[in-house]
Amino acid sequence: MRAINIQKCYTCDMGISRLQTKQAAQKHLPILPVFSRVVLLGVVGMSLLFFGRSSPTPAKAATLANPPSTDVYQVNSPHWSHINVMDYGSDLRLLPAGTVQQSGYEWYARHVDFMSVAMATDSFVESHSTLSAQLKTMNPSIKTFGSTLDLTICQHRPCAMDQPVNDLQNAYPEDQYLHFSEDTTMTFIDLDQTVIKTITIPGCPEPQPITAACRAQTFIWHEARWFPNLNNTAWRQMMSAQLIERLIHNTDNTPDPIDDLYLDEHGFDTTFGYQATVTSGGAIREYNGLAPWNNATPSVRNAFDAAYNADVVSWLTYLRAQVTAAGKTMHINTGEYFMNALEFQQALAAKGVMTEWLNAPDHFRFGAPMYSQFIDQVHQMTSSGGMVDLAYSWCTEMPAGYNAGNYPTSTDRYSMWNLASYYMSKEFPSESGRVYFNPNLCIHPNAPDPLDFEQQWLKAYEKDVGQPVDTATIIQHGAVSCSTNNKEYGIFARHYTNAYVLLRTRDDYNCLDYGDTTAVTVPLASSMVLLEPDGTFSAPMNSVSIRNGEAVILFPAPDTIAPAKVTDLHTK
Repeated sequence: MRAINIQKCYTCDMGISRLQTKQAAQKHLPILPVFSRVVLLGVVGMSLLFFGRSSPTPAKAATLANPPSTDVYQVNSPHWSHINVMDYGSDLRLLPAGTVQQSGYEWYARHVDFMSVAMATDSFVESHSTLSAQLKTMNPSIKTFGSTLDLTICQHRPCAMDQPVNDLQNAYPEDQYLHFSEDTTMTFIDLDQTVIKTITIPGCPEPQPITAACRAQTFIWHEARWFPNLNNTAWRQMMSAQLIERLIHNTDNTPDPIDDLYLDEHGFDTTFGYQATVTSGGAIREYNGLAPWNNATPSVRNAFDAAYNADVVSWLTYLRAQVTAAGKTMHINTGEYFMNALEFQQALAAKGVMTEWLNAPDHFRFGAPMYSQFIDQVHQMTSSGGMVDLAYSWCTEMPAGYNAGNYPTSTDRYSMWNLASYYMSKEFPSESGRVYFNPNLCIHPNAPDPLDFEQQWLKAYEKDVGQPVDTATIIQHGAVSCSTNNKEYGIFARHYTNAYVLLRTRDDYNCLDYGDTTAVTVPLASSMVLLEPDGTFSAPMNSVSIRNGEAVILFPAPDTIAPAKVTDLHTK
């Protein structure tokens, strides 16, 4: 389901627990928009090119060196030549002040190439932060990004009903908002699906003047929002200038050098239908009376989506030009909706995207055909100079039955899948864009050990796989009993100069068994060793078992005993 704006804001610091976020997402994610089904059918057809044979065949032999005994590390970013690391890290500023907080900053500066810092804007009232400047004294080439909203205007600051009214946004000229052209009744619903209130908004049809009373609005998380008029030239100029200024200075005019603008909530989610249901009316004056899809016929629905998305793309193209001229970059959060055609247009326009909640072994949207599309879209981003943050979520919860598989723990298995997925999508050295691996570190500022996130970092991330030499392809496939759509599992493979990566995504949306009974054997053309989470290697093997939602990273078996644990080149 889709509508005028974006529902998701999983990275916003609005006092919403991660559990609430996940529960809220699970209630509406399994619904594919019509255009997604069309795209999926096309991808399924294309996937026949990959699914030519059903019997397992030996994996192609890789021309590789023995596992490297050392991994080159640089104090300044990029820390490693084989991996670009990006982590949200925003909760660092909540660590206990003093030596603990300083230690956390130093650890991030030694491990991460791109991370989030607080940025004061009209949407989020943050305390003035100098974190970006502090990080750059420890790692001059580290990049930072600041988060805000652009497609909705919070009625309170900061985006919560129990906070003061957002008088600054109220001061904007009325033609910088969208308005209902007919009387509209809406019901606002909380994250737990309880009704907050029902409101009736009067319409402002032509030729009546527009007023604040008929502004189009919605409800997201804990706050009612208005919509800016993206086509308004004055709004574009004002908003772009304001956003760029916040990348340079705090609101008190103190220096705050931030490299990248991160725009949250670009997921074209169910704004009218999930937490804000329109029960009557809903036509938007600035869109010639078109209404979101759940209030109109399918033909009108498609027209509204196309028209609104075209304006979002136009706005992002304009903003990116301004940001580029200021020497900055930008990216948007489409979340898992990166796979949808409209959101992908936005990502290309912004030349940067975050795939929050998408890049995971248990994501329902995957399956071999969709994962092929995912890899292709990432490549389209990087080949055009764009940036992709392969994020999932923070404080990851394993799905039921997700066992350890080839690894010591189920958490290790989950993390190694995310690492392998990064290697499946990573840019070629010749491409101008960048794909960033996101370890999705979970920071607990109030934990007995607030620095326990350091233990979530795997030494496997540091093992030098080299550079990609080909694109990811399906080298083995076969039937799975869990699929009601005759889907097949697919084993993706990609060669690196030092390693060989194999990945199996979730077989189908209803394939919820991730255990040993789902394992298939992948023959290897030569003896190889499996990279362990701690950076060591397994015993040599000539085949490997891969379960539903599992991946492995292999190196050629050494002529002698596999090297011991990778040396930590940046211990305190």
